[in-house]
Amino acid sequence: MSSDATQSTPSSQTRRDDRRRFLRLFGTAAAVLPITVLSGCSDEQASAPADQPGASSPPPPPQQTEQAATAADDAPAETVESAAAETEQAAEQVASTAQQASGELQQLSLDDPSAQALGYRHDAANVDLQKYPQRAKDEAANHYCRNCALFQGGDGEEWGPCALFPGKLVNANGWCSGYAPRQA
Repeated sequence: MSSDATQSTPSSQTRRDDRRRFLRLFGTAAAVLPITVLSGCSDEQASAPADQPGASSPPPPPQQTEQAATAADDAPAETVESAAAETEQAAEQVASTAQQASGELQQLSLDDPSAQALGYRHDAANVDLQKYPQRAKDEAANHYCRNCALFQGGDGEEWGPCALFPGKLVNANGWCSGYAPRQA
């Protein structure tokens, strides 16, 4: 093997170090996030303070193996960036799940991709009838989230959860193309 193949340029060494640092952080975050969510969802009382006898501390996160660090050296920069984006998305999902578990639901944003895909509007009068002609039919005049089978809010509530938009609240006077009439 030639000596040129084993030597690294300063910029490739810097990228290699950045990848290693990222993987160390990513590995720790991936190990700690599920534990954090699970402990937040527990019905048990909080554990005893650390200065009391019998108090236990959480186990340390698993360490990254040398093999994973070596694999990171060979990964292109785009892979590292896409992994960072996936990590951010996973963190948002974990935060959303934790928010659901604590009972704090947010109103569905009209910018939400699932809301846009289903044509959701907070006010059924604002539905684009060109795009959703089923809303313009006479029998659809009484179609609102409040009388949809998927709406999980109580009678008289202005906002309530919907099975189509987990973790979000929809307006009782809203509408989307996923409307399904309640069975009497």
